[in-house]
Amino acid sequence: MADYASLIRPTGYGLGFFPFRLHAYKGRDVTHLMDDPIIGDATTAAAARAAGLPYLRGGIVEHGGSGHPIMEAMHLPPGEMHSSLMADSPTRDKMVAFTMQGEDLPQVTNRVDLDAGVRDVWGFPAGRVTYSPHAHDVACAHHWGPRLEQVMTESGATGTSWVTSPGTPGSRAPDLEPMSKHWMGTTRMGHDRATSVCDPWQRLWDVDNVVIADSSVFPTSTGYGPTMLVEPTGVFRSCADSVAVCSSSMWSSARRYSSGWSRTSLASRIASSDASDSAR
Repeated sequence: MADYASLIRPTGYGLGFFPFRLHAYKGRDVTHLMDDPIIGDATTAAAARAAGLPYLRGGIVEHGGSGHPIMEAMHLPPGEMHSSLMADSPTRDKMVAFTMQGEDLPQVTNRVDLDAGVRDVWGFPAGRVTYSPHAHDVACAHHWGPRLEQVMTESGATGTSWVTSPGTPGSRAPDLEPMSKHWMGTTRMGHDRATSVCDPWQRLWDVDNVVIADSSVFPTSTGYGPTMLVEPTGVFRSCADSVAVCSSSMWSSARRYSSGWSRTSLASRIASSDASDSAR
């Protein structure tokens, strides 16, 4: 059983720095979102052609503020200006963030496996994650990053920036480690055991009586948050089990009852039932 197609949600961040306070911390982390970038428009199609790709698909864009004071303190420079910068709060109370939850196309080379040359403290082979962005992810980031910055500028931002997680070649932080918690894949489901770990019913190909019911069975990550798909994945599997149990039970009952009935006895039961109905 080989792990296959690790999916690390490619996330794009468009940041806008404004000359006035926004008080984002008073609301929810995500106040609104838009899903237009999932499909894109004529400009997106042109960017795909320029990159030599058949299409570009982005993801939902969450509208929200930045982090809290501790996070801001960690990123502002130390020294005598630190206190005044914290009071002015340029990277928290005056910053807006667009967060694009992008689609991560599966690649055979992106996987989780065991490193034959590295052992953990217990002497077992250490886990190893191998991942690199898809050409689609790189082109998508370089297309949507500047477009999100443009929205910020037209809204009054005096400064903008965009980065991706994990880092994208050619971006401001190409070596940025993944920050997204939307981990998917590695036990993807499919029809072919050579290219998947689970069958379409989420059962492991190589181990009997083991079912996977979380985001690891996803064959790809869509441009939406995974939670609302993780839940029906578990429900789907539970319903399938319930139907199988009920069907088996009903079939056994039918066989048991039918074995004791002859055509004559069945006809007499029907006649008796009709007579009772007529009497009532």
